[in-house]
Amino acid sequence: MLFICLSTSAQDPHPAFKRYTVEQGLPSSEVYQVKQDSKGYIWFATGNGVSRFNGYEFENFSIKDGLPENTIFEIYEDPFERIWFVSLACKLAYYYKGKIYPFKYNDQLQKMVKNPLKTSFCVDEKGTIFLGISAQGILEISKRGIIKHLYPHFTNDVLDLIEPKPSEM
Repeated sequence: MLFICLSTSAQDPHPAFKRYTVEQGLPSSEVYQVKQDSKGYIWFATGNGVSRFNGYEFENFSIKDGLPENTIFEIYEDPFERIWFVSLACKLAYYYKGKIYPFKYNDQLQKMVKNPLKTSFCVDEKGTIFLGISAQGILEISKRGIIKHLYPHFTNDVLDLIEPKPSEM
């Protein structure tokens, strides 16, 4: 069961809540993350795939649509308007222009990590992926699939990666 707060005014001290369940179209009652993308869609990471909500109905995606796994823990929108999905085992996929694409370097990534537990994920303006993994540090993955292990001794403290905008540097 999921509750979404919908506020009609920034001044409204009594926000409206709407309850969404599997009966309304969610693929699972286990929702791990909710994100709104730059186009206004609301995305749900669940134990049975991901769901995109347009305000009226849910569109659900699973392994049959290109996800590497159905249990998705994180949703992230990159600077190129791709919506990324990070699975339980740190396998990646992204949604772009109506279709889900498995990350083409997932096999390489899986060979580098043992018992992965994702702590953070981001994509910079060059398309480089940074993936923080508990007890393993940060991985940098180039657009060409070159994987570098950054800060391998910086293991248990990677909670979140933040990509500053060039104007903030």
